[in-house]
Amino acid sequence: MLIGGLACVAALVSALAVWSPGGPEAPPGPSGAEGPVVAEPGSGLPQDGGGGDDGVGEETPSDEVTSSVPEESPSPSALPTSVGLVGIDSSLEDPRAAGIAATFDTYFAGINGGDYQAAASMFDPAGEVLDPGDNRAVQRFGQQLVTTRDSDVVLHALTDAPTGVLVAEVSFQSNQAPGYGPKGRPQETCTRWRIRYELSVTATGEYRILRSKAAEPSRSCTP
Repeated sequence: MLIGGLACVAALVSALAVWSPGGPEAPPGPSGAEGPVVAEPGSGLPQDGGGGDDGVGEETPSDEVTSSVPEESPSPSALPTSVGLVGIDSSLEDPRAAGIAATFDTYFAGINGGDYQAAASMFDPAGEVLDPGDNRAVQRFGQQLVTTRDSDVVLHALTDAPTGVLVAEVSFQSNQAPGYGPKGRPQETCTRWRIRYELSVTATGEYRILRSKAAEPSRSCTP
């Protein structure tokens, strides 16, 4: 009887060892690792141990569900308020505005800094204003603007013309020495301008000035 009782106790101990979580008989994890499988955050698997008597494969609510949702991209309509010297009108939502403002920033910054070749490079050689490859024309261009400093530059509007070109409406203020004022008012030292620039697009997606025309008559800064 004593021998039979001891055998029963040994069998009971062995059974408890097999049942205990993480005990000697626990199944191997991934790649042969010992212990129960635990899901990594964001894996889409339950993170409660993934097995046992409390539901094999049963998912429980977790914060990780939202981690698989991609982050929202910035709105394509979100534009900078300015690019360098050039402000962008808050009502202008055209996604091309930043690239066009960059063209005018190079143009006006070149004039202000005396880098007339950089300013001239914003003209399309096929246009009616200036061929940037013509050194004499660029030199004359610089001589006309040698005292000019431009400020308060704003890109107001963009329009696709029926002719296939893009029209940018830009306002700015120029300050210049007496004798360098606009036609008919050469002694004027401060002038307000609003110009419509017709633009072309290069093979690399940059904008160049083809020609320009006053959107409204220029005027003196002082009444």
